[in-house]
Formats: sequence, C-alpha cells, structure tokens
Amino acid sequence: MKIVGEKSIAPFIKICLQILFVVGILLMFVLPFLGVKYYAKFLFYPFLFIFLGIIYLTGIPALIILTDFIHLFNLLKENNPFIDQTVGYLKQASICCFIITVCYIALVGFSFWISNIHFIIFTSIVMAVFAIAWIGLYILAELFKQANQYKEENDLTI
Repeated sequence: MKIVGEKSIAPFIKICLQILFVVGILLMFVLPFLGVKYYAKFLFYPFLFIFLGIIYLTGIPALIILTDFIHLFNLLKENNPFIDQTVGYLKQASICCFIITVCYIALVGFSFWISNIHFIIFTSIVMAVFAIAWIGLYILAELFKQANQYKEENDLTI
C-alpha cells in the first residue's frame, strides 16, 4: 500500500498522529487528577509523586517525538524528505528517546527498591523499547545526513 499519492493511507496516518498528539496533551492535564485518585489505593503517597514525576518527564519528550513524526510525515507528503530538517527531526526524536530511556532506567531501579516484580518487568520492557528507538533513530538520522550529502554532491555535478 502506498504511503503518499492517490489511493494512499496518508490521510489515515495524519489523522492518527494528530489524534495521538491531542490525546497525549489531554492526558498530561488530566493525569494528576486521575493518578492521585487511582494510585492512592495501591501506593504510599511519596511513591505516587515519584511515578507522576517520571510520567511527566517522559510524557513531554513523547509529545515532542509525535510532533517530529508529524513534521517528518509532512515532508514525506511533500516529496522532499532528503533535507537537513529531516536529520534535525530524527536527531531530536532520538534525544527524546534517550531521555525517556534514562527516566525508565531510574524507574527500574526504583522498582527494585519497592520490590514489585510486575512493575520491574513492565518498566524494563518500556526502557528496552525506547533504547532501541533511540539507537535506531540516531542511525536513521546519520543515514539521512549521508544521503543529503550525496544528494548535494549530485546536484552540484549536474
């Protein structure tokens, strides 16, 4: 299936990215009210604020990643993905994935401290996913950087 052009899935992808962004912003506003009410039953209050802090520290970079993907998708729709902006968006998303990875490493350590095996497993999986995304996006940014250089060389020789 084509991503751009006629009879493509481009409108669906754009709508999905925009919905995810709006839902993410709404969750950032609603989370303290829902979190305190729900987690107060299961955790001591000091732990609750640590968890909410980590969620906010990871939620903001996640929203930045979504905006980067929206910008990248728009560049793809314009048939102009091989520009320096693409490298910038990919590197910014990579840095955000690194921040989320570091936050979840701290949360895994905290999970060992409170001895919750289910939470340890969950946070380890999320940490691993963002660590892989961090490395993958960094490599992809370097590939696009090299492709941009080759494109500029080709443009100059023609």
